Amino acid sequence: MATIPEPKTHEEAAKNQHLIPRCYMKPWYIGGSESVWVYDKKIKYKSNSNSDWTTERKKSEKIMALNGFHDIKAGSLYMPAEAEHEIFDDVLQFNAVCNGKQLKTASDWNLSYVFFDQWSIKDSNGVAFTAEEKIKLKKYLEKTRWVYLETEWCRAYESQWNNFINQIECKMKAQTPGIRKIGEDNQSITHDEFKKLIKYSVVFDWRSVAGNAIFNEIEHIFDRLIPLNTVCIPEGQRIYEEDITVGDEIRHNLILSAYVDYLQNDAGWMKIIEDHCVSNCTLSIWLTDSAHPFITSDNPSFSKRNENGKLVNYFVALPTMLVSYGVGNPAEYTVTLANENQVMNFNKMIAENGSTLIVNSQTYNVKALFQ
Repeated sequence: MATIPEPKTHEEAAKNQHLIPRCYMKPWYIGGSESVWVYDKKIKYKSNSNSDWTTERKKSEKIMALNGFHDIKAGSLYMPAEAEHEIFDDVLQFNAVCNGKQLKTASDWNLSYVFFDQWSIKDSNGVAFTAEEKIKLKKYLEKTRWVYLETEWCRAYESQWNNFINQIECKMKAQTPGIRKIGEDNQSITHDEFKKLIKYSVVFDWRSVAGNAIFNEIEHIFDRLIPLNTVCIPEGQRIYEEDITVGDEIRHNLILSAYVDYLQNDAGWMKIIEDHCVSNCTLSIWLTDSAHPFITSDNPSFSKRNENGKLVNYFVALPTMLVSYGVGNPAEYTVTLANENQVMNFNKMIAENGSTLIVNSQTYNVKALFQ
């Protein structure tokens, strides 16, 4: 009887994986709980007068998350070498044939995985698998996952976020509003802090549900040429349950590829955008008080064109601090104490660009965000 290994499920890594991490949502928590006040715009907002303006209390673990979104699994279109080894090395001893083709390598196994039910399989002694053995092998391939992304996001970014952003806010509150030079004194933002703010903004932009605007524009052009979002994947053949169409699957895997490039090699699309912003953009820090806080959303870092047609990036860092940056002198930054009207204008922009909105109280005037 074939000896089939137990799946590498990596129970130490979360399966319910947050696109926007819980550490980011923490400053909006209700008291000492791990819950937030949420307005679900997709469900409750209507362009006519029939909108429901009520908020709901939700646990942070239940929102802005997808099951296994960051995992690389058997059948994934994007399969780095490390993932191939993790998933397939322990079972390549078996002789698998699909539609007359012998599957010799991990790449062969991965590309043919969607047709697994058509495989004929023999053990290393040439004995054909029983139905039970084939089911067990399929379970191994279904459950085994490469969890590098989920664990590395936590190690490289999430574990440092709260300390870093709170230190930046303390510095900014101690400064006189106005234009400052990067690194001009001990209270100023250093060049490393400037780079790290941009880095976090890029990370949250790419990790949001809406995704990066430049990536989205390229995807839309491609979709007009080849409308793969109209091609549905049969339910039993979906590697990721949320990827309903071929377009969804390609987008998802391109994003995973960008994440791995960025985390492993500090390279790729995300790094190009980060470097461009660090070299060409002026930072603006907007501060407010707890009585007039910024809201946030499932899209906390986004870009929008200003009245001159220039792209400006906005990043909600805390309920009391928002970061924006656009083309300008990268050696300078501005600190502004936002007035009530400015905070509301920012909040309207945040509401426009997000779907799941997080506000600071149950009685927050959500309707005002859409007026």
